[in-house]
Amino acid sequence: MNIICLGCSFTAGMPENNYYSWPEKLSYIRPNDNIYNLSLGGSSILFSLYMLQEIKKKVTADCIIFQITHPYSCLLYTSDAADDSLR
Repeated sequence: MNIICLGCSFTAGMPENNYYSWPEKLSYIRPNDNIYNLSLGGSSILFSLYMLQEIKKKVTADCIIFQITHPYSCLLYTSDAADDSLR
């Protein structure tokens, strides 16, 4: 099963915890599944939607877990940076 996780730092992991994240914990609970953590600390809902559109071009998602960030979060990024995250 392909599980895609999207969101902000709550999903990506926090530096205080050595970037340990709940998708990492999920990968221990479900070792036979592919867990894709495409979240980014400080990112916005629009960035998560963009990442979802891009990953769906490459991976068939069986489950999508979308952590909703604060609606006023804003992230400025380049398409090159997003492409690097998908490799």
